[in-house]
Amino acid sequence: MLADANNTNVNTRHDDDRVNLAGTIVELGFIVAASTLFNMFPDKVGFVRSLAEPDSFTPLLAPQFQLHLPLLNLYWGLGFSLGVANLFTQRWTLVTRCIQVALDTLGVLVLIELVLGGPLTIYGWLDLALKFGLAVAIIPAIIDAFRNLAHLLDGQENGVCRPG
Repeated sequence: MLADANNTNVNTRHDDDRVNLAGTIVELGFIVAASTLFNMFPDKVGFVRSLAEPDSFTPLLAPQFQLHLPLLNLYWGLGFSLGVANLFTQRWTLVTRCIQVALDTLGVLVLIELVLGGPLTIYGWLDLALKFGLAVAIIPAIIDAFRNLAHLLDGQENGVCRPG
């Protein structure tokens, strides 16, 4: 009975290294969509006040939003690369877990930059609401970063994460 419990625990622990393929594909799709929208069509981010009048389109992004794109592009690029690597390996490795921790840290820095940086939208009230939401999102992002760091360190101690 004890041997079965240990084998189950080891197998369960080993399954923690499996990559959620569907989730990774969805995440890659969101990265491509967001990076394409904000880099190629930032003037199309907005709303139409009246469907009867197509000229009633109002853009939302402030011109200063472009200043955030280099850091956002770095984050999206690294996230996309990690997702592709995970699709190929289909398992978390020591290297991909280290990259995830670095990406989590960069994600927190991106959120801080968006909150403290220039305006995101042309509407002050909307900008304030977005920045408040992003500021609140910093807390779970930090928790997630520490959780991934703990998982990385725990895996190294138990020999679960093996390179390549």
